[in-house]
Amino acid sequence: MFVDGLEKLADMPKGEMQSALLLNNLRHVGGHLIGHAHVHHHVEDDQYFPRFKEVFPQLGRPIDLLDCDHRVLEETLDAVESHVRAFQADTADKDLIGAALKDAKARPHSDAPSGRRRRHRHPGVLKGL
Repeated sequence: MFVDGLEKLADMPKGEMQSALLLNNLRHVGGHLIGHAHVHHHVEDDQYFPRFKEVFPQLGRPIDLLDCDHRVLEETLDAVESHVRAFQADTADKDLIGAALKDAKARPHSDAPSGRRRRHRHPGVLKGL
């Protein structure tokens, strides 16, 4: 949803961008989704993951992988959040929109081979245990 909104904004003439209803929706929805993701990850990182590793030691490696994913996702969310803040401050322009779009599309996971993105498969992580 966020990337689609950025693509639509990037294709608009520069003079129309600030008045677009899409920009207002992107401000609200983008900020809400990012905030929700931060809270969700902090609950897992601070509460669930340590307890699961304590009670189910055999889940150590899968949980470590999820923790690594969270670190990369948090970096990405922080970068996207700075772009959303710019949208909220009415300072967005085509270059900023393009930078946000490029950043959102290009951030691979640090452990993915050949720079390819690794898809999250939380349920599949437990296979083979």
